[in-house]
Amino acid sequence: MKMLEAGWAPFHAQDANTCIEGDSRCEGRPEMQVCAGTGLANCKFLWQKEETITAICTIGEDAVFDSLCEYTRID
Repeated sequence: MKMLEAGWAPFHAQDANTCIEGDSRCEGRPEMQVCAGTGLANCKFLWQKEETITAICTIGEDAVFDSLCEYTRID
């Protein structure tokens, strides 16, 4: 919600994985690029504001913010 309030919009990358049905970390979130199925349950979500795209990485089953992370756009 904070990203939306700050003027960012969800960005759906062409190379994004598909969220597995029932995965609460990414279900209904078009900005999900990838979520790990094992380990620390990391996910990467992409947001766009004007021409800038940023990546937010989360950790755990509740997708808690972990860090800003790298995103390389593939056109």
